[in-house]
Amino acid sequence: MDIIETPNYRFNTKDVEVPDAIIKLVIGGDANVGKTSLLKKISENTFGNNTEATVGVDFVFLTTHIKGVGKIRINIWDTAGQERFSSITSSYYSGADGFLLTCSDTDITSCDNLVTKWNSQIKIHLKENIDVVYTIIVNKCDDVSKSYNTKNNLSELSKTLNSDIFFCSAKNDSIDKIGIPFSNILNKLISNESILKRCKEKLVYHKKSDVVNLNSKPVQDEYVNVYYNFF
Repeated sequence: MDIIETPNYRFNTKDVEVPDAIIKLVIGGDANVGKTSLLKKISENTFGNNTEATVGVDFVFLTTHIKGVGKIRINIWDTAGQERFSSITSSYYSGADGFLLTCSDTDITSCDNLVTKWNSQIKIHLKENIDVVYTIIVNKCDDVSKSYNTKNNLSELSKTLNSDIFFCSAKNDSIDKIGIPFSNILNKLISNESILKRCKEKLVYHKKSDVVNLNSKPVQDEYVNVYYNFF
């Protein structure tokens, strides 16, 4: 799938041309809350009932064009929720511009852990005085009989992080609805001047002769944008 329409943005999943800014997002939360399923829905518009657990980290990217900003590439790191991978996944918090904190409406512990575990881990690994933004996603809202009314548990965290809370189901909801929290965090990122400046500075100019040429042909006296600080 190449083009994804959301209420705010038109995401492209195949555009590999050099952007004007690079945004790094990390999606975090307990195992089995549906983080990978959310990313599959936003990037491929698919859902699988037997999605395998993420081992360590996984990665998807989206691009979009925003008037007055230019082309934005959004790198989203999908982190494993199991405790045994914590040392690996936490290393990816560094350099992040935003976090999608995710829990399940059918698992009250996963929501409590956003407060007691995931938010604390992120703070430990972030550099001081670095602006980041947050969006909270409550997934698996497709079975009312199993709902724990998790909004009450997350209200204080939402205020602390200045984050909106979005309730959805990667299984049943349309790609438009799944796209809302992604559009929300992108809006907050580009509205923050210091973050937007930082995202643009991830790109630098290098001589083409400094870039590996797959055809082994020298290229002279021209400049191209290349990715810097990709991770």
